[in-house]
Amino acid sequence: CEGSLSPFQPNDSSVISCTRKKQGVKYRAFSPAWYASYPWLTLCSTRYKAYCTYCRYCTRKGLLCFAKKGEESFIHSGFDNWKKALEKFSQHSRCNVHKEAVFIIDQLKCDSVHSLVCKQAKLDQKLHREMLLIQLSSLKFLLRQGMAVRGHNELQGNLSQLLLLRSHEVPQLNVWLKEKKYLSPEVQNEQIALMGLSALRGLLSEIRKAGCYSIIADETADVSHQEQIVICIRWVDDKFEIHEDPIELINVPKTDANTLTACINDCLLRCCLPISQCCGQGYDGAANMSGYLHGVAAQIQHDAPSALYVHCFAHCTNLCLQTIGRQCTPVRDALDLARGIADLIRYSPKRSSLFRALQAQVVPSLPSLKPLCPTRWTVRTSALQSILSNYLVLQETLQQVNAECHDDYGRTAGGYLAQMDKFSTYFGLELSHLIFAGTEQLSITLQGKNTTVQEATTAADLTVSYLERLRTEERFHSFYEDVVKKSRDLTEPPCLPRSRRKPKRLDEANSTSHE
Repeated sequence: CEGSLSPFQPNDSSVISCTRKKQGVKYRAFSPAWYASYPWLTLCSTRYKAYCTYCRYCTRKGLLCFAKKGEESFIHSGFDNWKKALEKFSQHSRCNVHKEAVFIIDQLKCDSVHSLVCKQAKLDQKLHREMLLIQLSSLKFLLRQGMAVRGHNELQGNLSQLLLLRSHEVPQLNVWLKEKKYLSPEVQNEQIALMGLSALRGLLSEIRKAGCYSIIADETADVSHQEQIVICIRWVDDKFEIHEDPIELINVPKTDANTLTACINDCLLRCCLPISQCCGQGYDGAANMSGYLHGVAAQIQHDAPSALYVHCFAHCTNLCLQTIGRQCTPVRDALDLARGIADLIRYSPKRSSLFRALQAQVVPSLPSLKPLCPTRWTVRTSALQSILSNYLVLQETLQQVNAECHDDYGRTAGGYLAQMDKFSTYFGLELSHLIFAGTEQLSITLQGKNTTVQEATTAADLTVSYLERLRTEERFHSFYEDVVKKSRDLTEPPCLPRSRRKPKRLDEANSTSHE
């Protein structure tokens, strides 16, 4: 116990009995009760003598500076005069050597300035780490919900307001916000980039484990008229679940085949996805993508022969409907009318309010007016259904707009109203809805990521069979009679178009040839 600051204070009766000795006419021994009054006492279990723990330690370590001479019995030889124990203990407690030793021991037990500074620094680091994690979790929430991070100024941004809201539960956030650490736009952008990279690394790690993958890519222009290409990877995990994950969105200066191929190869290289593991490609039917000589599919397949190109089934369906819709006059006119009416009413708050008011008077549960998608022909069923359901309401709306507005919009509303009064318009809308309803189900099936080739082929065959049944005489007469019944109070009665007489010159030519 010479090198320890903790006193050795045994209460074992066998040790205490060894300290018993005859002093005068009585036998006396060390009393464990003395520990409470003099906590510095140490009882040696070999010599059976008492020492001062503090004085003994400071003397051996050479820590005493002022009081050099201490009591020999409490430092070296040991004290065992139990008859005068209390008197000597009290005297030793008041001596200068003991007081200096106690002061030195107290200072040794206290933390140094350096340790205190380090301890405080660790506490600050822990607090800052916790606040940073709260900020990152808030930022992750905003990104997950697709919300803007910053506002018109630093305080009004969504991130700052969310942190202020969470400060009611975590008061330390107020100090964090006042310090403005890690809240600059540059740091926030860096944090967002790091989150994206972390998610992408985890995804790419799973794709590499799959061993093979397919590429899905398409280019389009955003609202700022910048051409972009999105690259997706289709892969199957070890549980045979199919995944389709976008891995990059790239701005491209040109949309020729060489540029797009270079972008795809560069993306695969940076993502550490070997081109040799590519076993499929899915693009649209544009020449720069599907050209069999210099298209993207041909260039990728030159490096990876197993990467078979498949024209997007949903895109094929969309192209078929687009061609049919433009060649069939009733369908073409009905779609143009639906698009024009939706734009006329929806883009004006005044006309939209008038439409909703009239709709509430007729049937409040009618669906709202929906616009036609300009590019995706396979998702127009809901827009056509909204026009047919609100046919009477739209007629009344256009009539009031035509009567009250003395401008181009009023004239346009009058033209649409005249078209809606014709049976051919209502017939075209019903025919378009009948065709697009079946093809939309096919498009939904084809766009499912779990759809197999066999399921896609079966769905296409069923759709073709459905359209062929519609072309029969019985089915057409049934459909025509149903349309006539529905349009009885909405449009004029159906009538055949006026037959045109043949020009007289054609009749004369026919008669001359017969002669």
